[in-house]
Amino acid sequence: MTGVTNVTWVTTLPITTSNGDLDANVTAADTNYVDVTYDWNTCTYTERIIFQPWDPLTVDAGADQLVCLAQQVVLPLSSFGSTIWREGSPTAAPLASNIINPTTPAVYYMEVSYNGCIGTDDLFIDIDLPTITTSGDVTICLGESTPLTVNGDVGNTYTWSPNFCLNDASSATPIANPTSTIKYVVTGTNTNSCTIKDSLIVTVN
Repeated sequence: MTGVTNVTWVTTLPITTSNGDLDANVTAADTNYVDVTYDWNTCTYTERIIFQPWDPLTVDAGADQLVCLAQQVVLPLSSFGSTIWREGSPTAAPLASNIINPTTPAVYYMEVSYNGCIGTDDLFIDIDLPTITTSGDVTICLGESTPLTVNGDVGNTYTWSPNFCLNDASSATPIANPTSTIKYVVTGTNTNSCTIKDSLIVTVN
């Protein structure tokens, strides 16, 4: 802009001016501002320039997480600049989205770019997968009953499906007396509400 006169910079920040006070270099360590007053085209103008310095060391990916298999995880985005995430390596290709459904444990790398500066951090996402084991397939004669058994982690709860011909579909050791061959699926749920399934077949002769 040409024709600017009577430029005055007002600030408590360290400042150096040049080009007849039209250009200024300001050093700011915290959020602050500079007021500049000038005359142009017979009018006087005052403008405020706000500085908001950013420290790349403040980038925070958050705490490590323990999640269920394929559970949706929303990786955080910085309020400054642009954020990209990478899986497994800081040089891996950027993820298409910050919303993921991890199925294996991995380190995720956060990279934030702002005003030419780059800050990084990372977090580890582990998968909480319950452990269960059934007593296996069994063969019975028509009219007989048989115990079914599932073992697993301390604190697990269980649900058998279908629940007919069972005396207790939520027991780890229900009694089954089916009248025809049937496949039972048991779902184990751990204390973090993560689930896993196993199955067995009861053959009726």
